[in-house]
Amino acid sequence: MQLNFYKVIPTIPRPLLHLLPLALLMLILFSLPAYPFQNKLLLTSDTIYPAPCYLTFFKEEKEILTIAEVMKIPTENFKPIPDCSPNFGIDEKGYWFRLEIRNENPEIKEWWAEIDLNTLDKINFFLVDSSGHSIEKFAGNLFPVTMKDTRHRNPLFRMKLEHGKEYTLFIRAASTTFVGFPLMILPLSRLHEKDLTYQMFFGIFYGIIFIMIIYNLILYFYIKDRSFIYYVLYMVGMTVNFLCINGYFTLLPIPFSEYFNYHVFNLDVCFITFSACLFTKAFLNTRLNSPIAHKILNVLQFLCLFLMVCEFIFPKQYLVPITNLVTLLTIFIATGISIHIWKKGYTPAGYYLLAFSTLFIAVIAIILTNFGLMPLNWLTLNGMQIASALESVLLSFALGYRINVLKKSKEDFQEKLITQLQVNEKIKDEVNRNLENMVQQRTSALEATNKILSDQKRIIQQKNTDITDSINYAHHIQKAILPETDVLEKYFAESFIYYQPKAIVSGDFYWFSQLNVNGQNRFIISVGDCTGHGVPGALMSMIGNTLLNEIIVTNKVVNPSQILMELNNSIKKILKQEITFTSAKDGMDISVCSFSMDRASLKTTFMSLSGEGRERNKEQFLEMPDNLIRLEFAGAYHPLLHFRNGQATILLPDRTAIGGFTSENYSFKNQELDINKGDTIYLFSDGYGDQFGFDKNHSTKKPKKFTKKRFRNLLTTIHSYPLKEQKEILMQTFDEWKQEEEQLDDVLVIGLRV
Repeated sequence: MQLNFYKVIPTIPRPLLHLLPLALLMLILFSLPAYPFQNKLLLTSDTIYPAPCYLTFFKEEKEILTIAEVMKIPTENFKPIPDCSPNFGIDEKGYWFRLEIRNENPEIKEWWAEIDLNTLDKINFFLVDSSGHSIEKFAGNLFPVTMKDTRHRNPLFRMKLEHGKEYTLFIRAASTTFVGFPLMILPLSRLHEKDLTYQMFFGIFYGIIFIMIIYNLILYFYIKDRSFIYYVLYMVGMTVNFLCINGYFTLLPIPFSEYFNYHVFNLDVCFITFSACLFTKAFLNTRLNSPIAHKILNVLQFLCLFLMVCEFIFPKQYLVPITNLVTLLTIFIATGISIHIWKKGYTPAGYYLLAFSTLFIAVIAIILTNFGLMPLNWLTLNGMQIASALESVLLSFALGYRINVLKKSKEDFQEKLITQLQVNEKIKDEVNRNLENMVQQRTSALEATNKILSDQKRIIQQKNTDITDSINYAHHIQKAILPETDVLEKYFAESFIYYQPKAIVSGDFYWFSQLNVNGQNRFIISVGDCTGHGVPGALMSMIGNTLLNEIIVTNKVVNPSQILMELNNSIKKILKQEITFTSAKDGMDISVCSFSMDRASLKTTFMSLSGEGRERNKEQFLEMPDNLIRLEFAGAYHPLLHFRNGQATILLPDRTAIGGFTSENYSFKNQELDINKGDTIYLFSDGYGDQFGFDKNHSTKKPKKFTKKRFRNLLTTIHSYPLKEQKEILMQTFDEWKQEEEQLDDVLVIGLRV
């Protein structure tokens, strides 16, 4: 789509659009000095004398020279300034300037030497009379105000010149930016007139800038468009830049104002470029109109921030040319982006291009001047202020035009939106009518479906009730099969059984019985943990309970290892595990403990020994106390924990289960232990230690296992307590650990105290 630039900006005459961007450049290029070089400046009248055409210069190559060394340099070594343009570009070397002068005006004896440039760092001024006597004065950004001859925005030196006498001026100038030397000699009256003219010019300029800043601030708070605040930042940066160039920062009544003026200039150039990138992105809406350009401007912003940081790290003479190049690059890129977006049909880009074109030309001229590629004159020194004032006015109109464009776009969008809403309303009415018909049809179908679902729900609820009732009845059966706990009180001083199934029925079970076999009074107790829990585990527990009755009560098997071997063979036979592996994992973990409850039974054991063994153990048997009980133990994955006088003993089980992959006629290890009165014994399944939960402090976000180690430590801590109190502690600890977590397995713990 081709756009007509003049239709975009209809309020500006077409010839002006051609001439406005080029006018400043033409004035700069053709305002070259046309004065021939002369050897001596004669002060004859009350006027301003531009001195560049009378100056000769000498460049320091290696070390800084003194005035005495410079005065010894032959006159022919001082060269005239080319084209009377005292611009030497960016050069950190020092330059010596020589000017021969004679006062031919008898009425004026006080003359002033002014350098109309405020970017020089150090200026040493020497006035040498015909006798060789010299007077030294100082100026420049790095000299404090107290060392300067006169408090003025420009380097200014007062000279008392006698009528008819000849003098020689030696001036050394050095700078880390660019070295320019627009020297002029003038009387006090002309100095006042010149300052008055400049103050009027600067007053108008800074007034325009101030009004534009306030105007755009008001627009920002009213419209809330970020482009206005970015433009305000840009204008503030430009204002600071001009205050540096015009030397007003050196006049501030603050400590180290000369240091501030020295460093703030290059820093402010980076800030101006940074804020110009921000404004360009917001004004041209590059994120939407040109994403690639948006990214390029982001890179330039980052580069500007990096240079601002480097200002406090690296020497200034290296940063000044880089900063100028980055600014020049930003100008060309921003111009190209505005042209590209304008051609795409975004009309505010035309105003942006017009407003910035004059400023861009002035900036280019300043940068070329800094590199010594353009002459140093009034227009190159002040063209930036003129272009900036013009640019601020044009850009404020551009922002206003952008507001109108956005407002019109908003109105067009609202109109389209209203039209679309009306169409949508008609579509909605038609859809609603169709939906009503569909709803009526589907309502009938849903009512029929709901009736079917209701009947099915009722059937499922009834079946669920029947199943639950069956399981509850199974619970009563399982509870009836388990032995009465009162039996334990007849044989042990204290006891407890902590039994907490995961479901209604349990896969954990306990079995105990007292019987007399061959005159031996035995009490056998067992804790079993069948495969699974709930109904499958309960079925296995009933099988285990039945088999233990058969093996121990009926068949009178009282040796724990023999009991486990018989139980293993019976389980494998009942579940047909010797034939098929379909049920290979079904079985149980179990511990069996047999107590010899009187000394007579121990005597029977003693008498069964051989002659040599009986003789060896005779003395030990006779020394046995009457209350001594012999304990025999065998286990399949379930250990026994024994405490006596605070010392713990663990009888470890065989690491194999009953049934499953355990071979037929597997021989379990039988272990014996003497039990004294007051000893405490614990049998338990693995449900307590395997429970997941949290400690009291909730130190972890994820639940963790209670662990067998923590369970054994808990028993070690409480083993001396009364057993009823131990049961309460175990129950409370389990509930506090589990909290809201689901119980993972059946829990069974039996404690006995002899």
